[in-house]
Amino acid sequence: MQNDSIIKKIIQDMFKVDQGLRMYPDPNNILPMDESGLTLSSYSIYMIDTCNNYRIHKLIKDFGYPTTKIVDRDTLSNFWLLIQHQDYDIELQNRCLQNCDFTPREIALLTDRICINRGQPQQYGTQFHFVDGDRKLYDIQEPDNLSVRRQSLGLSDDEVFT
Repeated sequence: MQNDSIIKKIIQDMFKVDQGLRMYPDPNNILPMDESGLTLSSYSIYMIDTCNNYRIHKLIKDFGYPTTKIVDRDTLSNFWLLIQHQDYDIELQNRCLQNCDFTPREIALLTDRICINRGQPQQYGTQFHFVDGDRKLYDIQEPDNLSVRRQSLGLSDDEVFT
């Protein structure tokens, strides 16, 4: 098997498990919660992210950073999503942001995720959180320049990120 096929398979395998847990964590709300309100599903997601962290580091060590020269765009987008979920390894997120040729939308989302994880205001206005059940944007760095930053990546002012 050629390296690009191996890399694609590793990424696709991680992606399937990652999304399987996140998209269908507890459809019937039957898993018990601990005293902090976390379910077995939450712990499972944390464990998968931890395992994926090891596998991502090994993949990069063995093959280098995935780019479109090595894998197709869909596989690279799946890799990006795995990196988005590596919130406990901000340096990995940052290195991938610098070394993988993610799409402009992916760059904006990951850049803002890194900013939020570092406790800094986001740059592109892509990250939200919930306050009393209402969806709120995290703080934005220099909000008056948000349009300029978004346009620099080819993003529209009214694009809403989910």
